[in-house]
Amino acid sequence: QRQWPTNPMLDRVQLFAGLALIAGGDDDRANAVLESLTSRSPDGPYAGRAALLLGQCRERQGRGDEAAKRYREAMGSRDTQIAADAGIGLAGLLLEQGKTDDAATALDQVAKESSDKDVPARLLMLRGRVLLERKEYDEAAVEFRSAGQRDAIVRDASEYWIAKCDLRAGRNREAAQRLTAAMKAYPESSLVAEMAYDRGVAFMRDGDKLAAIDACADFTKRFATHALVPEALHIQAVLEHERGNEQASIDLCSEFVKLYPDHELRVSIEYLWAEDLFAAGNLADAAQRFARFATDHAGDDRASMARLRQGAALYRLEQYDDAQTALALINEEAARDESLHAALLMLGDIAFRKESWSQAADQLDAYLRTTPNGPGGDDALLKRSLAQARLDQPDKAIAGLTRLIDEHSDSPHVLQAYFDRGQLRLSDKDTTRAVADFERVIDLDSKSRFAPFALNHLAALAMRDGDNDGAAELYARAAAAGNGALAAEARFQQAQALMAAKEFDRASAILRQCVDDHSDHERANVARAQLVIARSRQADKAGALEAYK
Repeated sequence: QRQWPTNPMLDRVQLFAGLALIAGGDDDRANAVLESLTSRSPDGPYAGRAALLLGQCRERQGRGDEAAKRYREAMGSRDTQIAADAGIGLAGLLLEQGKTDDAATALDQVAKESSDKDVPARLLMLRGRVLLERKEYDEAAVEFRSAGQRDAIVRDASEYWIAKCDLRAGRNREAAQRLTAAMKAYPESSLVAEMAYDRGVAFMRDGDKLAAIDACADFTKRFATHALVPEALHIQAVLEHERGNEQASIDLCSEFVKLYPDHELRVSIEYLWAEDLFAAGNLADAAQRFARFATDHAGDDRASMARLRQGAALYRLEQYDDAQTALALINEEAARDESLHAALLMLGDIAFRKESWSQAADQLDAYLRTTPNGPGGDDALLKRSLAQARLDQPDKAIAGLTRLIDEHSDSPHVLQAYFDRGQLRLSDKDTTRAVADFERVIDLDSKSRFAPFALNHLAALAMRDGDNDGAAELYARAAAAGNGALAAEARFQQAQALMAAKEFDRASAILRQCVDDHSDHERANVARAQLVIARSRQADKAGALEAYK
């Protein structure tokens, strides 16, 4: 070029110089030489090929707009092969830029100037990718299949992209099978790494977690430097977590953080690590990790959920003050966001435990309004009602307990709901319905912890109404159902009922039992005095004197 700047062979010399530089990997110098050729001889015989090469160089350098410009110049070449290559190159570039419609236009122009039998396989492959992006999966597969049948060079790519169609269409098992076969048939394919990764994805989407984990592990081992390795590690960690293998997931999270500290998936890995600790029961460490995540990634969509999980971990550790502090940070948001409603339930329960009745009622009421059919609804109804009762709001409390009974018939809290509703009705002098509630407690479970108390209430009501025999029977049942001081009191009251019924013989036996079995009970001395009276009424003078002594 320096010696013969006007030689008619100079265009060809510059073209070959550009090719040599491209082959040597020196795109910058190749660009300079080829730019010189196209500038000096824009209509020369090698201008089209030079423009095509310039487009390819610019594309490799990531200068997409300049590459597109050169491809379009080359598409105007009189050489139909160069024009076709340029159109295909432009379409591929536009596809990578997400300009699907423009890519389709470029491919249509190439196809228009080619006969059906001469349509390049590369064009069919790109047309398939356009259709794939348009979610026309079956039509895309037809193009990929045609390309593979037309040119053996693209057969491996054809199988890979057909598997992509299956994957996008939800035919996950078919995709996994096709990729497995393609990896076996084309072990030297330039796409074998992508095949291995997508195979793991296909197994994951098909629900075969073990196969997906194995496939991703194989991929990361065979292609340790591939750009998709972080994604494969992430998939493995997620699937191990879902399988309940938290330690394996933690190990993968740790490996990820060491290898890819700045990767965009690092944030997801940190959250997953905290979830692993929570699921494994390591609640203290989980709470710390969730707290750190919420602070370090306050703008992340999962920050509020991290606060919820932090609060839940502390709540399970019974560190209620710390849990309340964490959950209070998302209290207002929890009222709007369904995924955070559990915070309202925990805050209500913590307030209830602290006997902050007004706060407990408000928080639990907020939970029940926002999550009418949510988990723990029966517990929330019970505790809200009890808090309202302590706030002297019996009507609200009774309404809540009634709702619990009606809407949660299988709840373990139903017995208590009947019992507490009965007590509230008794306080409100609604005796008939109170009796019905107490009787329902006994009918449901005569051995429950509420049965002795319900029987005591029923016995007291019977005595009030003058049914001393009935009261004595109920007190006897209460004594048998209870123990300790409760049983002692029921026995004593049974004796009082028998005394009132003038059944002094039976009363004496019960009072003697009270004295013998419950000598340390607060009513023991009263029972001794009652025993003197009972024996006196029986005209048992000796027995009365003995009891008196």
